[in-house]
Amino acid sequence: MYPILNHKNIFLKNYAFHFANSTFTNTKKFAFHTHDFYEFTIVEDGILRQLINGKKMELEQYSVCLIQPDDLHAVYCSPKSKNVRVFNIAITSELFNKTRSFLGMKQQQNINFLSHISMEKWSSIYAQLKRIDKDYHTENSQFLEIYIKELIVDLLVILFKKPVQKEQNIPVWLKNAYHEMKEPKNFLIGLPHFIRLADRSQEHLNRSMKKYYSITPTVYINQLRLQFAAFQLSSTEKPITSIIYDSGFENISHFSRLFKKYYDLTPRQYRYKNKIIYNLE
Repeated sequence: MYPILNHKNIFLKNYAFHFANSTFTNTKKFAFHTHDFYEFTIVEDGILRQLINGKKMELEQYSVCLIQPDDLHAVYCSPKSKNVRVFNIAITSELFNKTRSFLGMKQQQNINFLSHISMEKWSSIYAQLKRIDKDYHTENSQFLEIYIKELIVDLLVILFKKPVQKEQNIPVWLKNAYHEMKEPKNFLIGLPHFIRLADRSQEHLNRSMKKYYSITPTVYINQLRLQFAAFQLSSTEKPITSIIYDSGFENISHFSRLFKKYYDLTPRQYRYKNKIIYNLE
């Protein structure tokens, strides 16, 4: 008989949800269990191995998985990773069904239990997760329920859509360079460094990025730089001009246009909005 986790014993008092941000090492495993609530698992970094109802799967970075009540499952860090960072959002069946009804999803409509969060969407999902993480254990949680519901809606929309088919046979050289470019020390240098990491011509890199990731190297680098700038805007008091240059941009007007297109806010508006979020006291 496997243990059954009950939300009444796990969720904080008067909450219809539970939130956790955890790091698993490849030496730690969790026993099989089931529970009476829904649970979203989002992989921030690394590879998470899930065993669900007898099926084994690996969740890569920016994956979201939905565990339903009575699902028998166990999780652990994939042997391919030294560690894996994940967010878990558990919610009661009542809250799940209310949100599903709000979105107009009929009971007979299937929701994908696994999907991939696009890079364009990840920036906003990650901002929501960090906002919730900051306020979850504080007394100033008057907006926490709203934040959780907003996140659940976004996750259900992602899972309800046709899952993004993972490209098969991505060349190892491209996959490695793609992931290495996520490090600030690499994307701040820019395209020349991407070419060096890939050890291919610019034309070859460009064709391969379009084929396997549906994005050009330049757009990918700009997205990484914009995310870096957004984090600086929301977490520091540095002047916006300094943040622009520190993020690898040389033209303020160009940065402002890209930022507004990516976040639908000016850098100043983005900072103001996030200061409201992060300074509720």
